[in-house]
Amino acid sequence: MSGDTGQQSSQPISRRDFSKLMGGLVAAWAFPGLANAGDLNQASLIKEGDIADAERITLAGAFTKDVEYRVNYLPSECAEYGGKLYQVEPQSIWWHWDGTATSRIEDHDLVQTTWYGLVGRTKRGDPVAAHFSVGPNTVLQMLPLSASRIIQGRLTDDTSISDIKQAKSLGGVQIETTGRWYDKNPPLECQTATLVDLTIAVMKRYRVLFPTICGHRERAARIPKPDPGVEYLKETRIRLLKTLIAQAQWPLIGHPDSWNFYMEVLRKGKVIRVPNQTKQEILSRLTEQEKSLIHTYIVEPSKPAQEHWDNES
Repeated sequence: MSGDTGQQSSQPISRRDFSKLMGGLVAAWAFPGLANAGDLNQASLIKEGDIADAERITLAGAFTKDVEYRVNYLPSECAEYGGKLYQVEPQSIWWHWDGTATSRIEDHDLVQTTWYGLVGRTKRGDPVAAHFSVGPNTVLQMLPLSASRIIQGRLTDDTSISDIKQAKSLGGVQIETTGRWYDKNPPLECQTATLVDLTIAVMKRYRVLFPTICGHRERAARIPKPDPGVEYLKETRIRLLKTLIAQAQWPLIGHPDSWNFYMEVLRKGKVIRVPNQTKQEILSRLTEQEKSLIHTYIVEPSKPAQEHWDNES
């Protein structure tokens, strides 16, 4: 099993590919009848079978020595559709909480409770699988990854689905965090910091863009779930954006016109989208310097930014 993929994941994305990706995201928002952000490239998304041992990677090298990175794969049946595993190209990142009690101490073993919870549900006939669990200064990888693909996970929303193409979570990287009710009892600061660091590591590795970061509550129209917290989701997403700006990760941020995060709700038997965090709300939380950098490097790219995008050597 190989380890750090940080050097490969930092390769610049071309301006052509960046524009293509952003065009699809803007179209997905403008036309609610289209697939979710995680389904934008469904035709080339799916590949049957497990990831071979020789192709498996971890993201351990993306973290400092203060973060403990573990690997403990879930049993295959947790992630199977119709008795088979599938590899997919990551298209989005979903944030969850695992429903356990929120810890007030730094306990590195908390992530294992997520693992046991997923296995327990699977054994009870409700197969579920997530890619990561995040605790205070701890990351647990629970599904195999390769340089370009991940094993497709399973969510509560995918219950009784055997056709991989019908998976609600298709193409989504599922990140659980230990705890619950974050709006009333937020996790430790180091846990949120680890969640943001892991999210950026995934974004860089697979070129997943900021406008595709969602909370489970935003995609749970038929099974309403508050996780990972109504306000916690918005605050952490803004924190993620500010970190991306500080790191000058311009190709991953996306044009502000694509920062319209929505929530799926059920009305009169139909799933519709309603705004949950708009571009205007997000911009209002940025400093003048941050907004100036967004304008310089994304809205009206300067020559240095253009050179970065176009440099594919």
